[in-house]
Amino acid sequence: MMARVNQFLEELIAFRDDAHLAAWQGYEENGHAREVLTYLWVEKQAVLGIIHQSLSYRGFSLEDTLSAASELIRKGWVSREGDLLRITPFGREIRRTIEATTDRYYFTPLICFSTSDLEQTEELIKEFRKGMPIMDM
Repeated sequence: MMARVNQFLEELIAFRDDAHLAAWQGYEENGHAREVLTYLWVEKQAVLGIIHQSLSYRGFSLEDTLSAASELIRKGWVSREGDLLRITPFGREIRRTIEATTDRYYFTPLICFSTSDLEQTEELIKEFRKGMPIMDM
């Protein structure tokens, strides 16, 4: 049963990823530029080296990060003062719009469920959790 629950949750995560990529469709940004913008959306500002270091697990070079940042600056989504990069108000609005669009795409299929359907599902999940053994780590 746990394998089925895990598979279902992984499919929900993949569906959200698809919704997020669809939300970015009209903005013609590469994946790394999206990551840089998102980093600045969360942190507000950072130096390029810190952004690169934080996103290094994605496998991009420092040159790739500089290129992505330069593209965001060219579009007016990010500003640069010396080594410091800041998300602009326009960049924040773009990123907020992306997140709202992602949520709209992700949650729209769920509106067909009634409140009682969702409450029943929540109760079933709670009952399922009660039956799970507690494992020591």
